[in-house]
Amino acid sequence: TDVVDNGNNRYITFRYGRVGNETFATNWFYWIDSVSVKTAPSCRLEKDTLELAKITPDSAIIKYKLPAGYTSVEYVYGVDSITDPTTLTTTIATGGQIAVGNLSPETMYKLWIRVGCSGGIYSDWSAEPITFKTPCAYINTLDENFDSLEVGSLPHCWSKISTSYSYPKIKERSPIDGLPTQSIPFGLSNPQYLVLPQFGVALNTLKLDFSLRRFDKLSGTFQVGYMTDPTDSNTFVAVASFNDNRPNLYKKWLKKSVYFTSVADNNGTNRYIAFRYGKVGNEDFSFYSYYFIDSISVQAAPTCQPPYNIANTFVSTDSAVIGYKRPATALSVQYVFIEYDTITAPSTLTPIQNTGDTIKLSGLGSNKTYKLWLRSDCGAGSVSDWADPITFTTICNVVDSIDEDFDSIPTSTLPDCWSKITKKASGYPYVVSENIGYGEGNMTIKFGSSYPQFLISPRIGVALNTLKLDFSLYKEGIKSGTFQVGYMTDPTDSTTFVPVASFSDKSMFALKTMLKKSVFFKHVVDNGNNRYIAFRYGRVGNEEFSTSSYYWLDSVKLQATALACVPPYDLVNTYATTDSAVIVYKKPIGTTATRYVYAEETSSDDPSTLTAHTVTSDTIKLSGLTPNYTSYKIWMQSSCGAGTDSEWSTPLIFNTECGEYTTLSENFDRVPEGSIHGCWSKISTENSFPSVVNADASAGLDSKAIKFSSSFNQYLISPRFSVPLNTLELNFSLDREGEQSGIFRVGYMTDPTDKNTFVEVASFNDDDEIFYKKMLRKKVYFTDVDDNGTNRYIAFKYNPQSTVWYYWLDSVEVVAAPTCMPPSQFKIDSISTDSVVITYKLRAAATGYEYAYGDINETNPSNLTPIATGDTIKLGGLTPHTRYRLWARTQCGAGTYSDWSFTSIAFTTRCEDVHAVNEDFEAVAKDSIPDCWSKKSSSYSYPSVVNASAADGVTSKAMKFYGVHPQYLILSKIDTALNRLQLRFDLNKESKDCGIFQVGYMTKPTDGSTFVPVASFNDNVYKKMLPKVAYFDTVADSSKKRYIAFRYGAVGAVTQSTSKAYWVDNVVLEPADSCMAPTSLMANVAKDSVRVTFEHRPSATSWQYVLAKNVPLSTTPPDSITPTAIVSDNIVIKNIEPNQDYTVWVRTTSCTNDTSAWAVTIFTTKYCTASPNKVDGKGIVNVTYGMYNIVDNTTAAEAGNYGDYTALSGDIVAGDSAY
Repeated sequence: TDVVDNGNNRYITFRYGRVGNETFATNWFYWIDSVSVKTAPSCRLEKDTLELAKITPDSAIIKYKLPAGYTSVEYVYGVDSITDPTTLTTTIATGGQIAVGNLSPETMYKLWIRVGCSGGIYSDWSAEPITFKTPCAYINTLDENFDSLEVGSLPHCWSKISTSYSYPKIKERSPIDGLPTQSIPFGLSNPQYLVLPQFGVALNTLKLDFSLRRFDKLSGTFQVGYMTDPTDSNTFVAVASFNDNRPNLYKKWLKKSVYFTSVADNNGTNRYIAFRYGKVGNEDFSFYSYYFIDSISVQAAPTCQPPYNIANTFVSTDSAVIGYKRPATALSVQYVFIEYDTITAPSTLTPIQNTGDTIKLSGLGSNKTYKLWLRSDCGAGSVSDWADPITFTTICNVVDSIDEDFDSIPTSTLPDCWSKITKKASGYPYVVSENIGYGEGNMTIKFGSSYPQFLISPRIGVALNTLKLDFSLYKEGIKSGTFQVGYMTDPTDSTTFVPVASFSDKSMFALKTMLKKSVFFKHVVDNGNNRYIAFRYGRVGNEEFSTSSYYWLDSVKLQATALACVPPYDLVNTYATTDSAVIVYKKPIGTTATRYVYAEETSSDDPSTLTAHTVTSDTIKLSGLTPNYTSYKIWMQSSCGAGTDSEWSTPLIFNTECGEYTTLSENFDRVPEGSIHGCWSKISTENSFPSVVNADASAGLDSKAIKFSSSFNQYLISPRFSVPLNTLELNFSLDREGEQSGIFRVGYMTDPTDKNTFVEVASFNDDDEIFYKKMLRKKVYFTDVDDNGTNRYIAFKYNPQSTVWYYWLDSVEVVAAPTCMPPSQFKIDSISTDSVVITYKLRAAATGYEYAYGDINETNPSNLTPIATGDTIKLGGLTPHTRYRLWARTQCGAGTYSDWSFTSIAFTTRCEDVHAVNEDFEAVAKDSIPDCWSKKSSSYSYPSVVNASAADGVTSKAMKFYGVHPQYLILSKIDTALNRLQLRFDLNKESKDCGIFQVGYMTKPTDGSTFVPVASFNDNVYKKMLPKVAYFDTVADSSKKRYIAFRYGAVGAVTQSTSKAYWVDNVVLEPADSCMAPTSLMANVAKDSVRVTFEHRPSATSWQYVLAKNVPLSTTPPDSITPTAIVSDNIVIKNIEPNQDYTVWVRTTSCTNDTSAWAVTIFTTKYCTASPNKVDGKGIVNVTYGMYNIVDNTTAAEAGNYGDYTALSGDIVAGDSAY
């Protein structure tokens, strides 16, 4: 009707798609059908203006607007199943609304309208009726314990508002968790509302009883109230709050009652009782801390109801005022009170009568918590139930002095009558017991993790300007910021804080140490209210600050002072150079003159022994100071006339800035833990290291040292030197943790911020357990460094094999180098079984050289005989496979020698080549390998010798392969061609998942890629030592092909588990037999037969086998059994007995005038027959049972035939499976 025709707009269109911001998805569809376009009637309902105005369980009101030009409206309605409005009785609507009654609760209805036109003509009925569902029927009472309802649901007609799908909803009983019956938990989101059905009577006529269980202190406050709209949390109004925040009440079911006496009925709209869970105000709260409710009962309230709106309106040190409202039926009230936790039942106390609406209590104790109960007296002996008790705490008495070291205060608390203001009520500040280098078990107050934080003393009973405050303060780092002391007028309002003194120690030497501080309040004008002393932690101005950098407070002492003259305060070092500093301060009122004294920090602790200087301004300029981060103390004193002087202030510690060094001596003892010296720098991806750590005897640290740890390529860089490094000598102590600490390097840098400028000068790799966790003295000369004026930073570099292996550095000294220096850059040019050739860098001033050598345990070259040499050291007559140590020194003229080279060169002569091996590992130490054998493995632990393990079928010491792979175990170098030899050994495979084990040779024993296999083993017998042999007859001889190796690791597509092991034992290398035995012998067993397969040399054409049952495993068969001749390497032996253990031997017989040794394996015919209830695909495809694994079934479905692949053997143990 509203379309103005222009001749073109005559295409009727259906559109599908999102309109505005509505919820929409393209996988949700519409369908249309029965499209009809015809001339519109003259009387028609053009727009439907129906609006559901109100709905109750039995009625509804629908508003409408009568379009202009129409005379009347008629409507019909019926249940949802009706589709044709013409079948219903028509009713005329008047007054703009339609009221329908006599509806059924929880029922869906439809309502249509039509409009009347002139002449008694009506439009069609509205095409789309308005639909609505009546709510649940009103209730007047309720009893619900949830036990008969489905877990995960809610009672019928109850509802909830929650962002958590899980809660609130019914939870199953769990007696072990303190839930003996089904209940409803609240948690996992915040806030949550559980809403009861609408009541048919005013709430102020009802009483609610229920049981409530609180999880812990972070559960917060649980509330009960009412709502006008059960779908809108904003309509919730709290009537009662429950916060039983005492540990002895956690996880206990407590009975609760709520009266709605104060709730005025609002025409029946506010009749939804609701439970609310969630944070209230700024309380500490976590939605992982639950509440549970149960046993809910709503009944008519008694005529005599308890008082309500009970509140503590005033409290002092010894009195309190409680306000309340009386129900209309109450003539007066009765109350009882008692100190908290003394009595839990008010019935044991004597009631006190009270009229009016206020109770005034007196004679109370200070800083005590009380409980008070109230009940109504309705006359004629009628009294109400006791209302839930109100608790209140009297305030503390004022104090005139404080002496608190916190040692008797429980952790995570504060002393009585102290308070705090912080963003999180359970957060700092509070008492901690932390070892901050200030004594074990010492209790302190810790500040941090959020800001600002205020720690407030009890109220002081005298004017603060008559007092002196002393305390100890520990600052963690520069980012701890400025710590302030001041006063407050309201201990609950941080805006009333006024600072009196500020402490901002910035020197490295003032960090991480307890420093004594003092504050005088002389200039504070007393007004009777400003008597709370407060400590403040947090950023001041724009200073550098982090909440993860802490303060600790201790030894707080407040006492009266008779001093009229007090020292200057707020001393701050505002500027420093290498030899000067500027200090600013504040003058107290009444000061006529100011003096200061200063000294190097380590030289004096008594200012009275130092020369005093007078200053007339508020700035002190010091000059002529010692450079390079030298620390100083400065004290100040006021003069107040008439010969009156103040005491000296507590000292300010400051330091000069860094300059260039000519020498250096640093033992790190005065550097705070976690830091480095202020003139040094570092490059590291791990901010913590390198840095100073405390002494640790277990690591070989007798004092503080620099620790390198936790990331690769860390650099510690010295200050810049003003002289060329080639004129200097570096001495330091180095402590290596263990094998994977790697090589520690020393060098120089041109740019201390750019690791790419590092140039190595010396490296240290004391890779022997006798040197681990010991401080070893080291020396480095920089003689070969060509000075260019920029390369004057000495740098230490840490690059370990693993970042969990450490180095420690200590006692660094840089001094002028001697004119006669020992040789450097030792290098092993060649080494054999009995000789070695060593070269080194010559010295320009040298006239000759001497060396001395001994075994590896020698530590002092002066104990050895010097031997003159030229520019090369050649040693002969050494013992094979022996470790030696060698030093050298320079001769710089007749009788003039340098020191011995500070770092010796260690070397080990080679092992002798062997032509035979016989190794059972019994004499080899656990976790090691035989001398002169080697291994190539990414596993630190394996391969290595392990002790016997009967459970694994290992009856004596053996070599174990396990974990990451590949792993190679390499024998000593062989002195003859491998093709003349054979290798016999015993092999034990733990599981079918072990994969393939190989034997072969290597050309380079340090390079796994040179391994070439000659034999592979993949048995189907587990946890049993089986004899094996490997032949090398196909290996073309070469002087490089002389290393025999065992290989453990995945081969091709065969899977291998790193959690399954192989063991090798009884390794024998010997000349090869002329007649070679079969290899890779395998027995694949079925129910009453076995298939035996093996590999052999191409020349072999005939063999013999022996089959024996229930005999011990041995390398040769019993003489009593005659061998059977065969000419195939794939034979089937039938008619074997079930439920037996068998051994089978095979040997070669086709050799000329000879037979080979026997090859042997075992199998079993113990079995069970699987009987699935249906055959689908392959059925059972693999069975693991005890020690044995049966060949995988690869055939398709085999109806009625399962025994061919389910032979079993062994005892059932944990982990056995069939699949």
